[in-house]
Amino acid sequence: GKLSSITLPASVESIDYQAFSSCSSLTEIVIPESAEYIAWSVFADCTKLNTVVFTGNAPKEIHESAFENVTAKVYYPAGNDTWTEDIMQDYGGNLTWVAKEDKFAGDMDGDGKVNNKDATRLFQYLSGWNVEVIEELLDVNGDGKVNNKDATRLFQYLSGWDVEIY
Repeated sequence: GKLSSITLPASVESIDYQAFSSCSSLTEIVIPESAEYIAWSVFADCTKLNTVVFTGNAPKEIHESAFENVTAKVYYPAGNDTWTEDIMQDYGGNLTWVAKEDKFAGDMDGDGKVNNKDATRLFQYLSGWNVEVIEELLDVNGDGKVNNKDATRLFQYLSGWDVEIY
């Protein structure tokens, strides 16, 4: 299948043996707080999986082979103390653990979504209009400056280009 991004429903309590194993088109998965068990080889050989987002407390158990042959950034809620060093391991892959704040780069109006309203607001801000923005979310390309390159990157992101916003 050509499944590239999955957000599992909040009712999921366990992700069972090899559920997504070898799913070669999967690039991103959002795992809800309700998922307490991630079984053996669940994401094994998902070679394009590069983003894993946990939305709540750490699962009670993640099998040691759950992410075999996966290289990904794994986001977990910042300030949530259930995420310990014991939990943040590689599970058979090469995982980079990143604490994710509730704020998203590019979300200029703080509504929790990155959309065309944010792009409009960034263009207005760059044009010198007096608009309210969340300053630390303006630098969407991560170069430490706020300028037209950020507006371009945000527009590309919203147009479905394969670019990251930070």
